[in-house]
Amino acid sequence: MGKQMIYNGMIVTPERMFQGVLFVSDRKIAEIKERDGSVIPPGWEDAQKVDASGCYVLPGIIDLHGDFLEKAIEPRKGVLMPVSLGLHTVQSYLLAAGITTMFHGISFVGETGIRSNEMGYEIACEIYRLRKGKEAKLRHHLHVRYELINDKGIDWIFQLMDKGMVDLLSIMDHTPQYGKYRTLDEYRYYVEKTYQLTGEACDRFIEEQRKKRELIDHHAERKLIERALAEKIPVASHDDDTPAKVEELRGKGITISEFPLNDATCQHVQDLGMFAVVGGPNVYRGYSHENHISARHVLQKGWANIICSDYYPFSILSAVFELFDEGMSLSEAVSFASLFPARALGWEDRLGSIETGKEADLILVDRSTGKHPSVVGAMVNGEWTLMNGSQTRD
Repeated sequence: MGKQMIYNGMIVTPERMFQGVLFVSDRKIAEIKERDGSVIPPGWEDAQKVDASGCYVLPGIIDLHGDFLEKAIEPRKGVLMPVSLGLHTVQSYLLAAGITTMFHGISFVGETGIRSNEMGYEIACEIYRLRKGKEAKLRHHLHVRYELINDKGIDWIFQLMDKGMVDLLSIMDHTPQYGKYRTLDEYRYYVEKTYQLTGEACDRFIEEQRKKRELIDHHAERKLIERALAEKIPVASHDDDTPAKVEELRGKGITISEFPLNDATCQHVQDLGMFAVVGGPNVYRGYSHENHISARHVLQKGWANIICSDYYPFSILSAVFELFDEGMSLSEAVSFASLFPARALGWEDRLGSIETGKEADLILVDRSTGKHPSVVGAMVNGEWTLMNGSQTRD
């Protein structure tokens, strides 16, 4: 790939932001200079030049947890579109949201339909095929979400691990233990909303889930976690509700806590040197749709450090600028969407921030026309995969 010169933009590094020029060569950030782009240094005369006037130049977003692909494959309940078409349609959408590295959440729950073991395996294979092919416009990775009551799912996940497809593993327990769902009524609401069950059918489902929870094979769970760690696959927990639970999970080798449910748990995650992931929709709106903690509050307190899209990709970038508007430095806010996810993955040496020597995953963000940020350019691995037609290119 040839040389790139991005000038007149407001460059945001982990320490500060300034107007300057960013030089890309051989797919990496070659140099960053705090000056205008009117003078072209020797050796860069033939570089592709992009005028980023009026734009912030940010590192590409690394989204560790997003379910949006499921909605592209199943746009209506029971209506399934081809997985390849779903992946094709989400690429431009994700880039427009500033996401250059996407960990697609694939749920092995053991149900019928899109969260069945068979469908999960099919989706995983299609993601891997796209990732290895020429049509990938961003970095696609597989986040396997394993539901503990799905004893048959482990064999499917081991097959994916055998093929080197798994990039992140999370352990989930959505049975009625009243952790996330503090009362039976709250769990009933979850079942009604998620599975469209009411009355006696809902009661039977809840009782079935309770019985399944009693049969969870924790030896198999440990075996799965140990296999992941042996292959240097980060492991996350999900919906942690007490410091004691976090302590137990950390002892198993888990380093990421997705959506901790209260302040005390968030604080303990940080005390243990783990990473706490919160949802972009919660940060942007300022409150949880399920009446748990405010993600914006815990980020501002320093009790969480990663923002993911959860179910709405555009929420991450919007949340970053919401934090900025409320007084946080843009460098700090941006790190929640890029640098800290890279650290959690062990990728900090090559991705996650604008620093010399790192791979060139960048986004150009225009906010001049209103409150909401607009991505007008996205570079992945040194190549522009999204560029607004109005953006000046020399």
